[in-house]
Amino acid sequence: MCNMIKNEISRWISQTDDTVFLRRDFRDFGEYAQVGSALRMLVKSEEIVRMGYGIYAKTRPSLIREGVRTLATPGGFKGAAYEALDRLGVKWKSCEAETAYNEGKSTQIPANAVVVVQGGFSRKISFDGMTLRYEKHERHT
Repeated sequence: MCNMIKNEISRWISQTDDTVFLRRDFRDFGEYAQVGSALRMLVKSEEIVRMGYGIYAKTRPSLIREGVRTLATPGGFKGAAYEALDRLGVKWKSCEAETAYNEGKSTQIPANAVVVVQGGFSRKISFDGMTLRYEKHERHT
């Protein structure tokens, strides 16, 4: 049964343009435990990666490293992390350094993925040694 669910999920993932998925996206494929087992099989086969609690991303063969799979999301890890935040409904914005670079006010390319979040969001989002870092949003009264 799990192989059947795994195959259905795999087919759906390959046909969708989405590259980041939440656990809830798979609830219609079967019982919670069976879907969880299918997702673990897909992670093991590297068709998807688990980026955090209930967060998965589609992979593709790396264009740089032969035999390695990487995130299929445009923008790599940052793109996938930002998409995950959007999918989770988190209010966020780019950190000051990234905003300055994007606006041409700095030539310093931000090396790390850092976002400013509102509220108490702190879920770990990571892939291949990279972790999204959070700065807290300061409220001005």
